[in-house]
Amino acid sequence: MLLAAYQHRFGQDVEAMARHLVDGVAVGWDELGTDLLDASGRYSNATPLAIDARGAATEQLLDSTWREFRTVLDHAPALLDRCRPTATPWPEDTDALARLADALGDAETVREELVCGTPLTRPERNARTWAAVETWLTHGESFPRQARAATPQQRTALAVSAPPRSLPPGQPARRR
Repeated sequence: MLLAAYQHRFGQDVEAMARHLVDGVAVGWDELGTDLLDASGRYSNATPLAIDARGAATEQLLDSTWREFRTVLDHAPALLDRCRPTATPWPEDTDALARLADALGDAETVREELVCGTPLTRPERNARTWAAVETWLTHGESFPRQARAATPQQRTALAVSAPPRSLPPGQPARRR
């Protein structure tokens, strides 16, 4: 859902998407007040925006993004393995697919560490996974078209030209 919104509604502008998610949610965001993001890439007090300087609202957004991105981690590797961009009308997707695969590997490493009990704070996890999410947001448009191209086509059923003739009762079928 975030990937589609990022690509289509926000024209791949992460800052615009973050502003919308922060400003557009009426409940729970009132405390942000004048510290909302602006087009300059800085808070209203001129502090530069960085992944570790964005505050609680961004932490919540990154947590939500990570939860949704785990679905990509579950399903994308098998599809990426089937993609052969050089055999499609879009061979220029080769580099993008390689970046997507690398990003998946990095995010999978973090997920494995978390499953094995490696203690990571939320900011550490978010800092390590955001690069993968950002790569998918930036280069993800090539993935669906390549995945579709790699999907085997359904075979159409053979059309029957005429229904079989029924035999009169008591007559055996002719042998050829």
